[in-house]
Amino acid sequence: MATRSHLTNAGNSMLYSFLLFVITISLQQMYKERLASSEIYTILGGFISSLLFLLALTFIGNLQESLGTKTGWGAVFLAEVIAAAAAGAVHRVCVTTWTDLLLIPCRSLVGAFGLRLSLQRGMWRHSEA
Repeated sequence: MATRSHLTNAGNSMLYSFLLFVITISLQQMYKERLASSEIYTILGGFISSLLFLLALTFIGNLQESLGTKTGWGAVFLAEVIAAAAAGAVHRVCVTTWTDLLLIPCRSLVGAFGLRLSLQRGMWRHSEA
């Protein structure tokens, strides 16, 4: 009897993330009037869009891995565009909310490594503390 690994392979992960993505975006579009009706629901719509970003990124990354191509920043950009389009279909504030929900962990990671970035004249630069 062959033993099975507790880890799922790229094909199964790709399938699960695609199914969850389709279900999530379908529910988001079904309830988009409700999500756009109040401030708290708009924030919830942005949170759902951040989940869509993660699911799309998982799907694209696993697809590239199963095809044998290298995963890069293109996958991240494509997942961002998909999630922003889904958020914008609900309410324009959802786009702002999902980017904030996505960037808060990134800001925390940058702070944890002691890097301080400042926006000066439209360009990011590393500033000394």
